[in-house]
Amino acid sequence: MLKTVLKRYKTDKPFKSGVALVGGAGVDTVYAIFRLITGIIYSSIWFITLAVYHLVLGVIRLFLLRSYGIAKKKDDPGRTDYEFSRYRIAATAMLALEIPVAGMATLTVITNSGFSYPGYVIYASAAYTFYIATIAIINVVKYRRIGSPVMSAAKAVNLVSAAVSLFGLQTAMIASFSEQNETFRFIMNSCTGAAVITFSTAVSVYMLIRYAKFKKQRNE
Repeated sequence: MLKTVLKRYKTDKPFKSGVALVGGAGVDTVYAIFRLITGIIYSSIWFITLAVYHLVLGVIRLFLLRSYGIAKKKDDPGRTDYEFSRYRIAATAMLALEIPVAGMATLTVITNSGFSYPGYVIYASAAYTFYIATIAIINVVKYRRIGSPVMSAAKAVNLVSAAVSLFGLQTAMIASFSEQNETFRFIMNSCTGAAVITFSTAVSVYMLIRYAKFKKQRNE
């Protein structure tokens, strides 16, 4: 049984991508709980916002995983239609998620907020950020030809998660290692925050445009 699963994992790219999706959802959930606990301990609304953000991303991943399992039982063109409908839902949810994150990022920049956290918070944030960024890049490169809208949505979730985590890590690192340099903090948080929110929003909008083009082709 185990050998069969391992063999399938090595040779079946869609199956391997699905396993990665489960792993990503699990890691996201653990990290979100960690963020939530530290946010409560240190009274950080920013950490709590990030915790909720990653929890919802974990739910989106599980939704996409379930959708992929259902889609595999369908035949074309029904399968493609179904996957694109789930693709649109994921894109809409991701776009809606950007509103509170953008609000908190803007507030962080405007107030030039800085919070000091113990080392383990910084190290855990860094480990998660590097992990999710690496997974996002690998998935984009290795699974770009699978041809599944649901898996494309999962890759987009990883990319957005990595981008937002990078901004969260930066705010924590600057607050801890450059507490007195308020000008530097303001410039870095402004630039990175704007770039991350723009990128994350652009990914969701691109997905919705892609869905609209698909729907138009179907109607024609």
